[in-house]
Amino acid sequence: MFQRLVRFLPLILLLFIFPSCFPETDECLVFENNVEVSFLELLDDDENNLIQNQTYNAQQINLLLDGRSVGSVFSEDPVYKYLVALFEEGVDTVDSPRYELVLNDSQSVFLDMRFSTVVTDCDTKLHAIESARVKGEDQFLDVINGYQIVGVTVNDSTITKTK
Repeated sequence: MFQRLVRFLPLILLLFIFPSCFPETDECLVFENNVEVSFLELLDDDENNLIQNQTYNAQQINLLLDGRSVGSVFSEDPVYKYLVALFEEGVDTVDSPRYELVLNDSQSVFLDMRFSTVVTDCDTKLHAIESARVKGEDQFLDVINGYQIVGVTVNDSTITKTK
C-alpha cells in the first residue's frame, strides 16, 4: 500500500500545484501561445483573387523576410486557401520590414509594411499592420474574422522580374 502511495505521490502533488499556476479565469490563456497571423490577398486591378482564378499556383507562392520563409498559402484550408498567411513572429515595429512575395520562379512583389504593437488586457503584445506599400503605393487593409488582410495589387507595374 505504501509503495503505491509513493508511486502516485508526484501525481498527487502536481494536482495541487498545477492549478495554482494559472489565473482564476482562462480568458488570458488563449493568448499564452498565440501565433500571430495576418493574410495577404493577391489581387489584380479588378480585385479578382489571383490564386483563386489560377493566375498563380498556390504551391509556388512564398513570403520571405530577410531570405527566410515567413508565409505561404494554406491550400488545404477551405476558408483561407486563396490567401497567403503571414506569420508575424519577430516583427520589427521600428523599421518597415521589406517582404518579398515570391509568385513563381521569375516574378516577385516587394512589400513594405509598418507594424505597431498593441498590448491586450492580458499584457500580451500583438502586432498590428499599420500600412502596406508596394512601389510606394498604399495597399488595401481590412479585418475579416478577426484577421488582418492586406490586399496586394499584382500587375505589370508592381511585379519585379527575378530571372
